[in-house]
Amino acid sequence: TAKKVLNVLAEVDGNLTLRFTQSYITIAKQGKNLYYFAMRAKPRSLFWFKEKDDERIEKIKALIDKDNIFYTYNKYNDFVITIVENSSQYINAFQEIHKIRFPKESVNQENTHGH
Repeated sequence: TAKKVLNVLAEVDGNLTLRFTQSYITIAKQGKNLYYFAMRAKPRSLFWFKEKDDERIEKIKALIDKDNIFYTYNKYNDFVITIVENSSQYINAFQEIHKIRFPKESVNQENTHGH
């Protein structure tokens, strides 16, 4: 599941890598962990990330509410989403979340054909 999400995010930001620890997997960029995964009872995984910017928080909440994705947002600024393996429901949402969180670093798909 983490590899699938990495591949999806790589379409908008090619500088991401997977990092493994004993208890979770992260998607990192330049050594900084951006997203976290932890296995739960198959076929579920937890996907979470921290976001502190109020404007971005509201955009992300609106996006995942629109896509009917169940999530929690806690007092530690963590968005937590339970992913069901092989569900495509999350694919576009994860790309859009990354674009909201890192707008300058995401590839603009419309303007990739020269200047």
